Amino acid sequence: MPNQMGIDEGKMWVKAKLQRSWQKLRADVQELVKDRYEAALKTL
Repeated sequence: MPNQMGIDEGKMWVKAKLQRSWQKLRADVQELVKDRYEAALKTL
């Protein structure tokens, strides 16, 4: 994450990173952590 990022930019960066990481997970692992993933996205 770049250093001179504002709050909104940082929020968008983290959300995009979570989504990219989610796509890399196997379907069975996604099912195990789905609630936590959705909660993280809702928080952002």
